[in-house]
Amino acid sequence: MGSGGWSLGIPPTTAQQARGPAGGYGVGDVTGDLPARQMGLQAGGNGLEWGMKILLMSLALGLFFTTHAELPPFVYDEMKRDAEEVVVVQILKTPKADAKLIGKRQQLIYEAKVLRITRSKSRLRPSATITIQSSYYRFGSGEVGPSNPRRLKKNDVVTAYLNKSKKAGEFQIAAGGHSFEKPPAEVDKKKTDVEKPLTKEGSTKVIESGLPKDGATCLFIGHSFFIPVAKSFDQHAKLNGFSKHKQLSVFSGGQSGTPGNLWKSKKHSERIKTILKSGKIQLLGMTVGFNSSFDDYKRWIDFALEHNPKTKFMVGLCWGKGGQSRKAKEFTEANLEAFQTLFEMVTKLRKAFPKNSITLINYGAAACELKVQFEAGKLKGDISKMVDRKSGLFTDNNLGHAGPMIIDLSALIWLKNLYGADFDKLKLTRKYKTDLKVTAAKIAKLNDRFVKK
Repeated sequence: MGSGGWSLGIPPTTAQQARGPAGGYGVGDVTGDLPARQMGLQAGGNGLEWGMKILLMSLALGLFFTTHAELPPFVYDEMKRDAEEVVVVQILKTPKADAKLIGKRQQLIYEAKVLRITRSKSRLRPSATITIQSSYYRFGSGEVGPSNPRRLKKNDVVTAYLNKSKKAGEFQIAAGGHSFEKPPAEVDKKKTDVEKPLTKEGSTKVIESGLPKDGATCLFIGHSFFIPVAKSFDQHAKLNGFSKHKQLSVFSGGQSGTPGNLWKSKKHSERIKTILKSGKIQLLGMTVGFNSSFDDYKRWIDFALEHNPKTKFMVGLCWGKGGQSRKAKEFTEANLEAFQTLFEMVTKLRKAFPKNSITLINYGAAACELKVQFEAGKLKGDISKMVDRKSGLFTDNNLGHAGPMIIDLSALIWLKNLYGADFDKLKLTRKYKTDLKVTAAKIAKLNDRFVKK
């Protein structure tokens, strides 16, 4: 697709670590080791105010350590205010507890799925998978100290206060024993779409795309991660009896095939506009690129509606570049993150054009799911290599263009989400030992949550 693909060690919290020589927590240990910003003692501003904070902090710490050694509430409040990331997460994996670590600190690493974002300096997206580095001190007899962060269990949903670590995707707790809190009441893990695995079917209401069930006159514009799927869609639509289906396409490689660049290209723009001026196009399908914006799609939608006010629209999310070399997990997570971003933009388009159907299809999920199956050894007999022109899942080592199986699976997803195709009766243009219809049905079900108005 040229350049047009979708591109997308922890220092423990010192407040928890600072143990005095006798097993307790000394005031000097805490105030000396905690980062100034975590303690709320930030340089600059009013010098008197800053000095008073130090004095009050020292007095408060002295009092609390003399009694039960817990940190004052304002310390935790400052830490939470300074946290770079405030996110609601669902815990996917937890470390094993060690009951023998009396008087010692245990480092805890959680794997979590981001469900909702309140604040994110690192620009986290819903559905991203991250690791959270925490710790737990198991007090011995007579020992006291600041509260431990909550020990989390699998599937727990919490609001997490975090700071980014140096390594990508890794975060450390930012508010000591108050780093994990109960999430807002409206966050229910049982009702959160982003937590559902890619191939798990959910109970969703299928809403029609608004296209005739016997087919429509379509125009698809895009690059090499889009047009081959459109051609397979055309073949499968005709094979399966969608008698009114007609199709045209305009191709341009790489980034030049994205909506914004097609609009700027005199050659391609004139051709597309000529087709739309006929007023016969019932569905205009577009794809994505690195910097595809709201305005890039809006221009084409405005132009199409000028010549046919009843035009329907489709925006397709392709798979990302490098599918042949990336691990399936990373590949899938990048796809879901891109899907969420595109969904937000399509939502804006739907608000701008409330009378016209705009269908969003994540057909890139086809490549992700097949890569998962390939790594699990489930595509034997169909796919012999990760990369091969004829029998590979992908056809090249450069960008990761799709092989026939990915293209055909993507086309089946289009058939379902655009025409409501019955998978039980569906015929394929190529024979596979793998049941692509089952996989396509699962992915189409995932799309049902997002693709239509």
